[in-house]
Amino acid sequence: MAFSFLKNLFFGSSSKEEPAKEETAKEESLEAAPILADAQPSSSDRKPAQRRRHGGRGQQRREAAGTEERRPRNHGSRNGRRTRPERAPEERHEPSEPVTPPTPEEEAELLEKLKEFTLFVAKGLVSEPDMVTAELVKKENTNVIMLACEKKDTGKIIGKNGKIIASIRILVSGAAGKSGVHATVDIQD
Repeated sequence: MAFSFLKNLFFGSSSKEEPAKEETAKEESLEAAPILADAQPSSSDRKPAQRRRHGGRGQQRREAAGTEERRPRNHGSRNGRRTRPERAPEERHEPSEPVTPPTPEEEAELLEKLKEFTLFVAKGLVSEPDMVTAELVKKENTNVIMLACEKKDTGKIIGKNGKIIASIRILVSGAAGKSGVHATVDIQD
């Protein structure tokens, strides 16, 4: 048996056979030494404390790559938090021609289209679309599209934290602003 010396260690041996068995055990241990060297635990089998003592996986990767320097721990971060890489400031796109104010007829036509669009979106959100109405009101320098609906449907148009009405406002004001008109959307109480 290749590992009889272990058996002798744990279970002992008689005093008469001791000298002969010690020599046999030494010979077997020398034979087993190459086998045991191959059976060393890998870095993943070692305990975390052993891994740290030998440099860990990062150290092994650096050695395999031929680099010995460590990167700073907070590389690319501020106060331990990851941050986005710095980008060059983007150039603002300036229109090639200035926006000319529309004629009153063009403005009225645009506002009518925006009112229809807002009405279409609002009717798609509520449970009683026949009760939704839209009215165009001029307040100071801004045109306001006032939506009216049933009390129970008001929350559906407003949305959670006002996200739906904010999205409608962005679309309407963006389309109007492209033509040089100021417009927004509001809900009647």
